Amino acid sequence: MATDHKKIIEKIDVVKERSHELMEAIEKGAEPSLSLYGSAYSYLATLLQETIIRFAPNDSKYSKNADYIINTDAREAWKLESLLGILEALRFAYSEDLLTSISEQIHKELFSDFLEMAEHLLKENPDYKVASAVLAGGVLEEHLRKLCQKNDIPIDKSNGDPRSTNDLNQSLYGANIYTKTEMKGITTWYGYRTDAAHGKPFDHQPEEVGLMIQGIRLFIKQYPA
Repeated sequence: MATDHKKIIEKIDVVKERSHELMEAIEKGAEPSLSLYGSAYSYLATLLQETIIRFAPNDSKYSKNADYIINTDAREAWKLESLLGILEALRFAYSEDLLTSISEQIHKELFSDFLEMAEHLLKENPDYKVASAVLAGGVLEEHLRKLCQKNDIPIDKSNGDPRSTNDLNQSLYGANIYTKTEMKGITTWYGYRTDAAHGKPFDHQPEEVGLMIQGIRLFIKQYPA
């Protein structure tokens, strides 16, 4: 599941607006060909349930409650109102960042500490840019592994050897976890880390390493794991 909260909230708002428009039209009789017991109900129930399932965390109460409402013996109008209520609750959870798990919060704080150390090294002495790039690159590498685990993407090869960071990056992009822009940024940042860690000529300026650290921090915030 995509974790850009702002975009998810925008998509939820589109579904809410469409649902309210159609329900209001039905109540006013503006669309006599549609009925809560016919195509309009099926349309709205499917739209609301699928939106909840798509954006709710795996095995969450949001999805479970939506399934229960769909399958319970109750008035169709009540079902639609209840599904809208769940969708509104899900929107609120995203807007207030309530869906971040305890483990994700710990990872975020731990990685933030390491990134602060990398920034501190760079500010203390620009000549420490190599060490700073290695430290920040290590944070990126570990975060990608955790992001793969969160999204059920294998982090090891069939023989048990760990997959490369570039492979993980390609798999996450291929699974639509993030966009091509993020994928390219990660490729660039990890290239810095590889050059620095393997003793290759490191021609990147301290300012570039600083931007790398800022980019990784923003990436972790947008895609928690």
